[in-house]
Amino acid sequence: MSGNGASSSSLNMISGEDVANNNLSALVVDDSPLLRLLHDIHLKKYGLKVQVAENGKVAVDLFHLGASFDLVLMDKEMPVMNGVE
Repeated sequence: MSGNGASSSSLNMISGEDVANNNLSALVVDDSPLLRLLHDIHLKKYGLKVQVAENGKVAVDLFHLGASFDLVLMDKEMPVMNGVE
């Protein structure tokens, strides 16, 4: 796999059973309220539990509080702390 993404060997596979049993959670991090809402609606259609954050600092704070997610969708350019930081 090329680019900056994780290699396929480092990714955990998600089964249809996980999705069907509502065992998956997602974090959507974006400074746009509209995009947060759209991602929230779309992911919930597939049975994911969704939490949203308006910037990278809020997302990092969630992790420091012990939150864990199976999927993180993060905007690359945001105020306060962006997706790269």
